[in-house]
Amino acid sequence: MKNLIYMCVFFNKKYIELTKILLKSLKLFGKIDNSIDVLIMTNDDFKIELSNFCKSLNISFKIQVLNKITIEESKISRYEIFRLKNDINLEDYSQILYLDIDIIVQNDIKEIFKYDLLEKIYAKDQGDIGGNMYGSILFEEWMKENSNNYIDKKTRSFCSGVLLFKRCDKVKELFEKTLRHLSEYKKLGKKCGPCIDQPFLNFNAIITNMYDIELLKDKITNSPCIYSKKEIICHFAGNTCVFDVKNKKMTHFYDYRIKELNDETKSF
Repeated sequence: MKNLIYMCVFFNKKYIELTKILLKSLKLFGKIDNSIDVLIMTNDDFKIELSNFCKSLNISFKIQVLNKITIEESKISRYEIFRLKNDINLEDYSQILYLDIDIIVQNDIKEIFKYDLLEKIYAKDQGDIGGNMYGSILFEEWMKENSNNYIDKKTRSFCSGVLLFKRCDKVKELFEKTLRHLSEYKKLGKKCGPCIDQPFLNFNAIITNMYDIELLKDKITNSPCIYSKKEIICHFAGNTCVFDVKNKKMTHFYDYRIKELNDETKSF
């Protein structure tokens, strides 16, 4: 059975350039092969360019058009993976990996799929739930609702930019719960705060013990350094939606890896 990598490209056409860097790194450094399909969730205007680029790389890919028009819609689209229909049949896949587009893969991506996963999400630890980006307000509201609800504010949280999970009903239910929570919060006139989706996924995953931040700890970095080669996934986190900053950092990192590869080839 195959595995699936998916990503979401909406809102700003410039983001296609970041996606291309990610896809090139998956092909060249990530050693992606036909055991893994790539799914790109995007809008109709971006479909042709992304499709042609994947074909040029000879990557096994699928395109799902959703036509999201706002940053908020773009951010939460990752949780709609189980809602997809048309040509996407998730039963074809054993494990699923979500990647933000501000990512470079620098080592064999198949190593990410070698684990026997439980029915939960696996992510990179980052911060703690006392931080606003990781759901501090949501946890505070939850504890006020019931005196039996308690959690230490120093509990470690995670980044929603990389999510690994097995195809299962429990993860599907977690994503649906997160989407409903976001929708209800918005209907009440409350603001989602920074990172939009991340606080809600942290909250719903943590209170139900549906997360793991140990398995991928050494496989992902959210602060990439060109001198560090041990991680597989390099996530250029931060500077939310600032294209120029991310593009400059990612291009420099990618070009440096290309130079190293060329130097190694010349040495033989």
